[in-house]
Amino acid sequence: MTTVLQVGDRTISSDDLFSLLTHYELLPQLIREIIVDRAIEPFTCYPDECIVALQEFYGTHNIMTEPELQTWLERSHLNLEELRYKLERRVRIRKFQEATWGPDVKSYFLKRKASLDQVIFSMISVPEKELAMNLYFQLQKGGRDFAELAAQYNQETFVSLNGLVGPIALGQLDPILRQRLNLGRVGQLWVPTRVKHQFVIVRLEKRIEVQLTDTLRQQLLQELYKSWLEKQLEMAKLRSLSSQQLVAA
Repeated sequence: MTTVLQVGDRTISSDDLFSLLTHYELLPQLIREIIVDRAIEPFTCYPDECIVALQEFYGTHNIMTEPELQTWLERSHLNLEELRYKLERRVRIRKFQEATWGPDVKSYFLKRKASLDQVIFSMISVPEKELAMNLYFQLQKGGRDFAELAAQYNQETFVSLNGLVGPIALGQLDPILRQRLNLGRVGQLWVPTRVKHQFVIVRLEKRIEVQLTDTLRQQLLQELYKSWLEKQLEMAKLRSLSSQQLVAA
Protein backbone atom coordinates (compact mmCIF):
# COMPACT_ATOMS: atom_id res chain seq x y z
CA MET A 1 0.00 0.00 0.00
CA THR A 2 1.21 3.50 -0.85
CA THR A 3 1.04 6.36 1.64
CA VAL A 4 -0.83 9.26 0.06
CA LEU A 5 -1.67 11.45 3.05
CA GLN A 6 -0.45 12.16 6.56
CA VAL A 7 -2.97 13.65 9.01
CA GLY A 8 -1.42 14.20 12.46
CA ASP A 9 -0.05 10.84 13.55
CA ARG A 10 -2.27 8.92 11.12
CA THR A 11 -0.89 7.59 7.86
CA ILE A 12 -3.52 7.18 5.16
CA SER A 13 -2.88 4.72 2.35
CA SER A 14 -4.48 4.69 -1.08
CA ASP A 15 -6.88 1.94 0.06
CA ASP A 16 -7.74 3.90 3.21
CA LEU A 17 -8.35 7.03 1.16
CA PHE A 18 -10.84 5.29 -1.11
CA SER A 19 -12.63 3.86 1.93
CA LEU A 20 -12.80 7.28 3.61
CA LEU A 21 -14.08 8.98 0.46
CA THR A 22 -16.82 6.36 0.20
CA HIS A 23 -17.68 6.42 3.91
CA TYR A 24 -18.07 10.19 4.04
CA GLU A 25 -19.91 10.27 0.70
CA LEU A 26 -17.18 12.39 -0.90
CA LEU A 27 -16.47 10.03 -3.79
CA PRO A 28 -19.35 11.30 -5.99
CA GLN A 29 -18.10 14.86 -5.52
CA LEU A 30 -14.56 13.83 -6.47
CA ILE A 31 -15.83 12.02 -9.57
CA ARG A 32 -17.93 15.08 -10.47
CA GLU A 33 -14.89 17.38 -10.32
CA ILE A 34 -12.79 14.97 -12.40
CA ILE A 35 -15.52 14.87 -15.07
CA VAL A 36 -15.69 18.68 -15.11
CA ASP A 37 -11.90 19.03 -15.28
CA ARG A 38 -11.76 16.75 -18.32
CA ALA A 39 -14.58 18.67 -20.02
CA ILE A 40 -13.05 22.13 -19.53
CA GLU A 41 -9.49 21.11 -20.38
CA PRO A 42 -9.59 22.73 -23.87
CA PHE A 43 -10.78 26.07 -22.49
CA THR A 44 -8.62 28.87 -21.14
CA CYS A 45 -9.28 31.80 -18.82
CA TYR A 46 -7.24 34.63 -20.35
CA PRO A 47 -5.63 37.30 -18.09
CA ASP A 48 -8.22 39.99 -18.84
CA GLU A 49 -11.05 37.51 -18.19
CA CYS A 50 -9.45 36.49 -14.88
CA ILE A 51 -9.25 40.15 -13.82
CA VAL A 52 -12.93 40.68 -14.64
CA ALA A 53 -13.86 37.51 -12.71
CA LEU A 54 -11.94 38.74 -9.67
CA GLN A 55 -13.56 42.19 -9.87
CA GLU A 56 -17.02 40.60 -10.11
CA PHE A 57 -16.18 38.52 -7.06
CA TYR A 58 -15.18 41.64 -5.11
CA GLY A 59 -18.44 43.32 -6.08
CA THR A 60 -20.60 40.31 -5.21
CA HIS A 61 -19.04 39.98 -1.76
CA ASN A 62 -18.74 43.74 -1.19
CA ILE A 63 -14.97 43.53 -0.73
CA MET A 64 -13.37 46.98 -0.96
CA THR A 65 -10.02 46.66 0.82
CA GLU A 66 -7.17 44.20 1.25
CA PRO A 67 -8.04 43.53 4.93
CA GLU A 68 -11.62 42.70 3.89
CA LEU A 69 -10.27 40.27 1.31
CA GLN A 70 -7.98 38.62 3.86
CA THR A 71 -10.87 38.28 6.30
CA TRP A 72 -12.99 36.59 3.63
CA LEU A 73 -10.15 34.25 2.67
CA GLU A 74 -9.50 33.24 6.28
CA ARG A 75 -13.20 32.64 6.89
CA SER A 76 -13.38 30.50 3.75
CA HIS A 77 -10.12 28.61 4.53
CA LEU A 78 -8.58 29.71 1.22
CA ASN A 79 -5.56 31.63 0.05
CA LEU A 80 -5.54 34.09 -2.84
CA GLU A 81 -4.15 31.59 -5.34
CA GLU A 82 -6.86 29.07 -4.48
CA LEU A 83 -9.51 31.75 -4.89
CA ARG A 84 -8.10 32.74 -8.28
CA TYR A 85 -8.09 29.08 -9.36
CA LYS A 86 -11.76 28.71 -8.41
CA LEU A 87 -12.73 31.86 -10.30
CA GLU A 88 -10.71 30.87 -13.37
CA ARG A 89 -12.30 27.42 -13.31
CA ARG A 90 -15.73 29.05 -13.20
CA VAL A 91 -14.87 31.06 -16.33
CA ARG A 92 -13.72 27.91 -18.11
CA ILE A 93 -16.94 26.11 -17.14
CA ARG A 94 -19.00 28.97 -18.60
CA LYS A 95 -16.99 28.72 -21.83
CA PHE A 96 -17.63 24.97 -21.95
CA GLN A 97 -21.35 25.55 -21.40
CA GLU A 98 -21.51 28.16 -24.14
CA ALA A 99 -19.56 26.05 -26.63
CA THR A 100 -21.62 22.93 -25.90
CA TRP A 101 -25.18 24.24 -25.53
CA GLY A 102 -25.07 27.87 -26.64
CA PRO A 103 -26.44 27.17 -30.16
CA ASP A 104 -29.37 25.19 -28.67
CA VAL A 105 -30.47 27.61 -25.94
CA LYS A 106 -33.18 29.27 -28.01
CA SER A 107 -34.88 25.99 -28.93
CA TYR A 108 -34.55 24.79 -25.33
CA PHE A 109 -36.12 28.05 -24.17
CA LEU A 110 -39.09 27.51 -26.49
CA LYS A 111 -39.56 24.00 -25.08
CA ARG A 112 -39.41 25.32 -21.52
CA LYS A 113 -41.37 28.53 -22.11
CA ALA A 114 -44.74 27.13 -21.02
CA SER A 115 -43.33 26.39 -17.56
CA LEU A 116 -41.23 29.57 -17.40
CA ASP A 117 -44.07 31.99 -18.14
CA GLN A 118 -45.28 33.66 -14.95
CA VAL A 119 -48.68 34.40 -13.49
CA ILE A 120 -50.16 36.50 -10.72
CA PHE A 121 -53.34 35.08 -9.24
CA SER A 122 -55.65 35.40 -6.27
CA MET A 123 -56.14 32.33 -4.12
CA ILE A 124 -58.17 31.15 -1.16
CA SER A 125 -57.35 27.76 0.35
CA VAL A 126 -59.62 26.14 2.97
CA PRO A 127 -59.94 22.57 4.30
CA GLU A 128 -63.72 22.13 3.86
CA LYS A 129 -65.43 21.73 0.48
CA GLU A 130 -68.69 23.29 1.70
CA LEU A 131 -66.90 26.43 2.88
CA ALA A 132 -64.99 26.65 -0.39
CA MET A 133 -68.21 26.44 -2.42
CA ASN A 134 -69.86 29.06 -0.23
CA LEU A 135 -66.95 31.46 -0.74
CA TYR A 136 -66.93 30.74 -4.47
CA PHE A 137 -70.61 31.67 -4.83
CA GLN A 138 -70.06 34.87 -2.86
CA LEU A 139 -67.24 35.83 -5.22
CA GLN A 140 -69.19 34.80 -8.32
CA LYS A 141 -72.14 36.99 -7.35
CA GLY A 142 -69.82 39.90 -6.57
CA GLY A 143 -71.10 40.29 -3.06
CA ARG A 144 -67.70 39.99 -1.39
CA ASP A 145 -64.21 41.15 -2.29
CA PHE A 146 -61.57 38.44 -2.97
CA ALA A 147 -58.93 40.15 -0.83
CA GLU A 148 -61.38 40.48 2.08
CA LEU A 149 -62.35 36.80 1.99
CA ALA A 150 -58.72 35.71 1.55
CA ALA A 151 -57.67 37.73 4.61
CA GLN A 152 -60.45 36.09 6.63
CA TYR A 153 -60.32 32.46 5.48
CA ASN A 154 -57.12 31.62 3.59
CA GLN A 155 -54.88 29.01 5.27
CA GLU A 156 -51.87 28.91 2.93
CA THR A 157 -48.79 30.57 4.42
CA PHE A 158 -47.21 31.44 1.03
CA VAL A 159 -50.24 33.52 0.03
CA SER A 160 -50.18 37.23 0.87
CA LEU A 161 -52.75 38.71 3.24
CA ASN A 162 -54.89 39.93 0.34
CA GLY A 163 -54.78 36.52 -1.35
CA LEU A 164 -52.31 37.39 -4.12
CA VAL A 165 -49.65 34.93 -5.29
CA GLY A 166 -46.84 35.78 -7.70
CA PRO A 167 -45.34 36.60 -9.99
CA ILE A 168 -44.50 32.89 -10.04
CA ALA A 169 -43.43 30.58 -12.88
CA LEU A 170 -46.14 28.16 -13.97
CA GLY A 171 -43.66 25.31 -13.66
CA GLN A 172 -43.40 25.90 -9.91
CA LEU A 173 -47.12 25.38 -9.32
CA ASP A 174 -49.07 22.24 -8.48
CA PRO A 175 -50.06 20.53 -11.78
CA ILE A 176 -53.77 21.20 -11.20
CA LEU A 177 -53.22 24.93 -10.65
CA ARG A 178 -50.73 25.09 -13.50
CA GLN A 179 -53.22 23.61 -15.97
CA ARG A 180 -56.01 25.99 -14.98
CA LEU A 181 -53.93 29.13 -14.94
CA ASN A 182 -52.14 28.26 -18.17
CA LEU A 183 -55.38 27.83 -20.11
CA GLY A 184 -57.53 30.45 -18.39
CA ARG A 185 -58.22 34.07 -19.27
CA VAL A 186 -57.40 37.02 -17.03
CA GLY A 187 -60.19 37.56 -14.50
CA GLN A 188 -61.45 33.99 -14.74
CA LEU A 189 -62.66 32.48 -11.45
CA TRP A 190 -62.56 28.71 -11.10
CA VAL A 191 -64.86 26.43 -9.15
CA PRO A 192 -63.06 25.11 -6.03
CA THR A 193 -60.84 22.12 -6.66
CA ARG A 194 -58.97 19.81 -4.31
CA VAL A 195 -55.22 20.39 -4.21
CA LYS A 196 -53.56 17.97 -1.79
CA HIS A 197 -55.49 18.40 1.49
CA GLN A 198 -57.14 21.72 0.72
CA PHE A 199 -59.92 23.10 -1.47
CA VAL A 200 -58.65 25.97 -3.55
CA ILE A 201 -60.37 28.88 -5.31
CA VAL A 202 -58.21 30.77 -7.81
CA ARG A 203 -58.66 33.76 -10.08
CA LEU A 204 -56.09 34.69 -12.71
CA GLU A 205 -55.01 38.32 -12.35
CA LYS A 206 -52.15 38.63 -14.83
CA ARG A 207 -50.07 36.55 -17.21
CA ILE A 208 -46.43 37.53 -17.80
CA GLU A 209 -44.70 36.17 -20.91
CA VAL A 210 -41.07 35.44 -20.12
CA GLN A 211 -38.36 36.78 -22.46
CA LEU A 212 -35.00 35.21 -23.23
CA THR A 213 -32.85 37.72 -21.34
CA ASP A 214 -29.11 37.28 -20.73
CA THR A 215 -29.86 36.25 -17.15
CA LEU A 216 -32.38 33.61 -18.22
CA ARG A 217 -30.03 32.42 -20.93
CA GLN A 218 -27.34 31.75 -18.33
CA GLN A 219 -29.91 29.97 -16.16
CA LEU A 220 -30.90 27.69 -19.03
CA LEU A 221 -27.28 26.96 -19.89
CA GLN A 222 -26.76 26.01 -16.25
CA GLU A 223 -29.77 23.68 -16.40
CA LEU A 224 -28.43 21.93 -19.49
CA TYR A 225 -24.99 21.66 -17.90
CA LYS A 226 -26.38 20.15 -14.68
CA SER A 227 -28.45 17.65 -16.63
CA TRP A 228 -25.39 16.61 -18.63
CA LEU A 229 -23.28 16.31 -15.49
CA GLU A 230 -25.85 14.12 -13.74
CA LYS A 231 -25.90 11.80 -16.74
CA GLN A 232 -22.10 11.63 -16.74
CA LEU A 233 -22.12 10.76 -13.04
CA GLU A 234 -24.69 8.04 -13.59
CA MET A 235 -22.60 6.55 -16.38
CA ALA A 236 -19.51 6.66 -14.14
CA LYS A 237 -21.40 4.81 -11.40
CA LEU A 238 -22.54 2.14 -13.83
CA ARG A 239 -19.00 1.66 -15.12
CA SER A 240 -17.74 1.41 -11.53
CA LEU A 241 -20.35 -1.22 -10.66
CA SER A 242 -19.49 -3.23 -13.79
CA SER A 243 -15.78 -3.14 -12.89
CA GLN A 244 -16.50 -4.29 -9.33
CA GLN A 245 -18.63 -7.18 -10.60
CA LEU A 246 -15.87 -8.26 -12.98
CA VAL A 247 -13.30 -8.19 -10.16
CA ALA A 248 -15.64 -10.15 -7.87
CA ALA A 249 -16.21 -12.73 -10.60
